[in-house]
Amino acid sequence: MYEAVALFSLWFWVVLFCAIIAICWAASYESPGGTTMAWVFLLVFGLFLFLITDVRDSWFVAWAKDNPWPSVGIFLAYFLCGVPWGFWKWYHYLREKLLKFRENEKDFRDSYKRYDQANTTFAQYMTTRGYPPDPLQNKRLIIDWMTLWIFSLIWDILSLPRKFFKAAFNHMLTSLQRMAQSVFAGQIK
Repeated sequence: MYEAVALFSLWFWVVLFCAIIAICWAASYESPGGTTMAWVFLLVFGLFLFLITDVRDSWFVAWAKDNPWPSVGIFLAYFLCGVPWGFWKWYHYLREKLLKFRENEKDFRDSYKRYDQANTTFAQYMTTRGYPPDPLQNKRLIIDWMTLWIFSLIWDILSLPRKFFKAAFNHMLTSLQRMAQSVFAGQIK
């Protein structure tokens, strides 16, 4: 086919790397729009492999044709890894939502409660905003986590340093607030 993007050439690896990063980035979004982008990237990359490279004549396609049962086994292994990943991501999604819930509680007490004529409780207020999250309402998100688990896992590994520093910041927050209060004590009246 095209020599510049022949299977396993330098440009093939460049395109593969860019496609994986784009798919991982899109799969990391916790919305259907992000996972739709991931599927589009996968489709475009699949078409690239099929139309531009000589993937149809490669050894792994020939192996898959000659060995259908191990190919099915690989597919089942992929599926069996995706299901626990869906549970793992759902748990961490709920943890993130809990942090947002707690942040909203402070905002509710500071601002919303002031204008509330019906004397709404915080639990009632948050229930109208989708708390606690319902798996049925997030079905597509969970299924996409399960089907795109390998890309989601790669992105989670790449974003570990950011998560670590975010957790460290959350643990340091009260100390930082006390420090700001003591530095500005007596200055703000």
